[in-house]
Amino acid sequence: MPPVVFKLALVSHCILNQAVRYWPPGARLERPVFLLEIVSKLYRMGFSLLQLPCPEFLFKGNPRPSYTRTEYEMIDGFQDHCRKLASELASSIEHVIDLSTEPRIELTAVVGVERSPSCAVFKVPVSSRDGRIYVDGRGIFMDMLEQELRARGLYPRFISVDFKANIILEAP
Repeated sequence: MPPVVFKLALVSHCILNQAVRYWPPGARLERPVFLLEIVSKLYRMGFSLLQLPCPEFLFKGNPRPSYTRTEYEMIDGFQDHCRKLASELASSIEHVIDLSTEPRIELTAVVGVERSPSCAVFKVPVSSRDGRIYVDGRGIFMDMLEQELRARGLYPRFISVDFKANIILEAP
């Protein structure tokens, strides 16, 4: 009989806890039904979920300004903060995987949030002469997390939630 395997997905903090997201003054909780759909879809995909830390909230708290990746890269200490979070998390996940035998745990996915300067997977906000634009690329934390996981021989697929479009995106 084959061993039982749990597929683990690391999920951006704000998918499970909207309180850490950037909130413009007077904003309302957005799309709570969509959040339930996201979690339900991830469970239907066979994932066990583990919530990632929110690097922006842990660094700046709330309320905080809406920054681009470019702006966060210029804030003293933020990249080191993200690197430390990514390293500690990757070490912890590696340890959990090493300890699991029956059932076996495999890191299968990382779920990010589009247009986040920290947790974007496919489209990230950057600063340009014309203001904020979105370019292909990962957020700062997702970049560093991917590097830390790969350094440990872990190659999960990256999935992303797009709150504005109400969809879950996967790489082709």
